[in-house]
Amino acid sequence: MNETKKNECPECKSNNTAKHGFMVTRQGRKQRFQCKACGLTFTEKLGKTK
Repeated sequence: MNETKKNECPECKSNNTAKHGFMVTRQGRKQRFQCKACGLTFTEKLGKTK
């Protein structure tokens, strides 16, 4: 199985991330994170964003 940790960057697989606000969806608020290694912002389950 290909399991990833919640705060692991989907792009570079780094665990060096920081909280970066929230994204509001129909299902509710999702925590956003920013990777300190590559700068990518992403959410826990929705994947990467611009």
